Amino acid sequence: MKVRSAEFEISAVRPSQWPGGGLPEFAFVGRSNVGKSSLLNALLQRKSLARVSATPGKTQQMNFYRINDAFRFVDLPGYGYAAVSKSARGQFARFIETYLTAERPLLRVMHLIDIRHEPTALDVQMHRWLLQLELPVCIVATKRDKISRGAIQKHTARIRKALSTPWPMVAVSAVHRDGLEDLWKVLEDDLERWREGPPVLEPEADLADMAETPRTGRAEAASAAVSERPSPGPEAGEADVRIGQEHADKEHGASGEGRRA
Repeated sequence: MKVRSAEFEISAVRPSQWPGGGLPEFAFVGRSNVGKSSLLNALLQRKSLARVSATPGKTQQMNFYRINDAFRFVDLPGYGYAAVSKSARGQFARFIETYLTAERPLLRVMHLIDIRHEPTALDVQMHRWLLQLELPVCIVATKRDKISRGAIQKHTARIRKALSTPWPMVAVSAVHRDGLEDLWKVLEDDLERWREGPPVLEPEADLADMAETPRTGRAEAASAAVSERPSPGPEAGEADVRIGQEHADKEHGASGEGRRA
């Protein structure tokens, strides 16, 4: 996609500050220091639109970016940083939950995972919560430049197994821009479907079959993910790893009415 304009709109600390206008949105979520700001800058071809910090947990607001006057990126607060107080983590959890369950045109949540490491219990908890909310997701395996090209499939397979997810995965490097075209393809396909009429993006797997433990409440699940009190993750299932290009095959036949107005 050609990024003609990219504008920082607001760092919101309460729902009343969220921008209106009904533009479709993509939310970015992940552990502190997973590389969200670097990825946003790389996608938008800007050096410092999203501020990159060496201090985990710095992003404590919800940052909105307006792209091409046509859609938004929403940078959610990072989770899992122990130096943030328990009360602050609880506030982040409620803030994130309020956004993800609001009546906004959220097309997809980009769940960022560091490709070098197996997903933590917090990563698994957050992903289970996204599945419970029935939100369309794309797993973004960041920092692929930190491992050899030949190891990418092994590491993405490990992530997919740990998350037991039916959603597409793209391995990216914000430094070398590897995988960004594949990620843009996911976003562009979502935007095209939105223009045709907001869809329900259904994964191939039956999410009900994946939940082996009772569903927790939305607020409780969010609080656990952000406050480092995760509930046990699901047993990992076997899944084929299809990086980037799997998206077209997986969602070619997606149909249905929009989840949100």
